[in-house]
Amino acid sequence: MHIQLARPRAIIKSILRHKRWTTFTSALVVCLVAAAVVIHAIGPPPVTVYKPDLTQAGYTLVAPLNNHDVFLVNNEGNVVHTWHTDNYAGADTKLLPNGELLRTYQTKNNSFPMGGAGGGIELLDWNSNVQWNYTYATPDATQHHDAIVLPNGDVMFLAWVKKTEQQAIAAGVSPKNLDPKTHTTWSDSVIEVSPTTNKIVWQWNAWDHLVQDSNPRAANYGSVAGNPQLINANYYAYGGTEKPDWLHPNSLDFNPQLNQVMISVREFNEVWIIDHSTTTAQAAGHTGG
Repeated sequence: MHIQLARPRAIIKSILRHKRWTTFTSALVVCLVAAAVVIHAIGPPPVTVYKPDLTQAGYTLVAPLNNHDVFLVNNEGNVVHTWHTDNYAGADTKLLPNGELLRTYQTKNNSFPMGGAGGGIELLDWNSNVQWNYTYATPDATQHHDAIVLPNGDVMFLAWVKKTEQQAIAAGVSPKNLDPKTHTTWSDSVIEVSPTTNKIVWQWNAWDHLVQDSNPRAANYGSVAGNPQLINANYYAYGGTEKPDWLHPNSLDFNPQLNQVMISVREFNEVWIIDHSTTTAQAAGHTGG
């Protein structure tokens, strides 16, 4: 537990100004506030139970949501290092082998009100200095959840992409599967960006690989069962009534030996493996990507 209390003296004075507080109650509150201040000053207490023979050696990286700081904690529960940042945490933080920190963070005015939304990615050195910063957040697209560093130094991340009602209908999405409030649905992309140039060098879009059997006039009309390599445009686990985030990938990884990307797609209860040995144009087709 790590209690952080801002301006404790001001809080105490405010409490004591209220005449309805009894002497006992006021004294109790003052004691509790003082205890919180002490806890904040000395840091979190050690772990309650520690059994080395049952514990993996190493450290735990803790990046609390709605917090600017990232903590490295040892097995005794002590904070051994802290990174201080200017942004609230996103849904992913990784300690890299060279001691740098890859961190997603929440951008302001994010137009995707969903758990995991970020919009920004930053690379910090051991002393919290920002080595690289990248923003992927617009009214129609944003980074979310996971980000990784590839062997070539590029950064790959997941991104939500809003699709309008017209775009969805043209792709054979049933109107009942659109979000009833915004009349949109969200697709997903895998984006690879070069930190050297801040340019996107490769991407894969789920929207390019849809199949559906409800609208014969759409170009992607076909047998869903007969095309397991494609995505059913009308498989909505929530029936399209609760949220537009119908895929919701949580994480991704990269296999350098096979040059493949793997993403975990929560709403489909599936793991998808994507060919990375293609150009972006090839990845939009069904023979590559």
